[in-house]
Amino acid sequence: MPFGLKSAPATMAKAMSMVLNSHKGIRAFAYLDDVIVHSPDLKRHIEEIRLLFQAMRKFHLRISPQKCAYLRKEVTYLGHHISDKGVLPDESKVAVLKRMPVPRNVKEVKSFVAFASYYRKFVKNFAQIAVPLTRLTKKDVPFRWTSQEQLAFETLKNSLSNPPLLKYPDFSQDFNLATDASAYAVGAILSQGPIGQDLPIAFASKTLSSAQSRWSVIERETFGIIFAVKHFSPYIFGRHVKIYTDHRPLTWLFNHKDQNSKLFRWSLELSKFDYEIIYRKGVNNPADHLSRVKMGSHDKKEAEFANVDSLHVLQTAGSHSQAIADGSFRNPTSPNSFDDFRLAQQSSVIMNSRVQEVNKHPKEVMRSCNIE
Repeated sequence: MPFGLKSAPATMAKAMSMVLNSHKGIRAFAYLDDVIVHSPDLKRHIEEIRLLFQAMRKFHLRISPQKCAYLRKEVTYLGHHISDKGVLPDESKVAVLKRMPVPRNVKEVKSFVAFASYYRKFVKNFAQIAVPLTRLTKKDVPFRWTSQEQLAFETLKNSLSNPPLLKYPDFSQDFNLATDASAYAVGAILSQGPIGQDLPIAFASKTLSSAQSRWSVIERETFGIIFAVKHFSPYIFGRHVKIYTDHRPLTWLFNHKDQNSKLFRWSLELSKFDYEIIYRKGVNNPADHLSRVKMGSHDKKEAEFANVDSLHVLQTAGSHSQAIADGSFRNPTSPNSFDDFRLAQQSSVIMNSRVQEVNKHPKEVMRSCNIE
């Protein structure tokens, strides 16, 4: 097959999969023509290499001896340094990243973020750190390199200069999944081992869209869990996972009958997994840092204002509070849910207020919400 065809990579991948599956017992992976064989001991390793050679001979494939490495305890594969202890980024690739100059235009910003993003599973707070940089790549945003962009640029470089060692998953043990959410990002850490002594397997984080950032606290925290279980589904699907959160209402929310449509859909999504949600204080939750790293003005506001626990307020806001929260309340004098201006203000207090902002609302609205 000639080089340059659009379907060439997919065809090559299919062919290599056919080769490796032709002989049972070969513990090997292939990315195009880059094959790696792994074994628990030397005797088994030699046998699997022999089977691999037989499979390649069957399909008339040749191997370049100069490009092969045998009987290695450590190997660099697809930009990762793999050993019996765990996985680290390839030092040569990280060195290239560290030497990259400050971007001078949007194209160079995209190039840097794409390069760094390949190793994002090693960076605890990648999504939030990269916010100032990814913002520059949006349409109609002028290119202005300020101290925020410089800080994000240097932080990503430094994070990859000293990455954590990621352990291999043990599928005979339970998984731990720590999640958290702020007004601008969600984050998660997949780990194994006793809490406090658990070792990370991978990190994940995601920046919220402008619409998602306007969600209530309970919705953002729930979305953080949904994002985490979807992202780590290949690890945890079909296995028991303990989900740790610093938002106590989530420990019983999915067993609550009166859920709004969004939370109900998410509870159905979670029903595919074998999980239990455990409350853990924010100071003890390692994922708390993933969504709250200080990176720009948004995070400064997040540090200054502590969110009111939305469900705690709902419990004290009167008989219609849950209906207000999920949008099912109907004003008997109006066909629309929020035609009553005061009712709209009550909804704002219940779902979005922060501690220092509560007193800004009219006293009669506060009184009707049982907040003095």
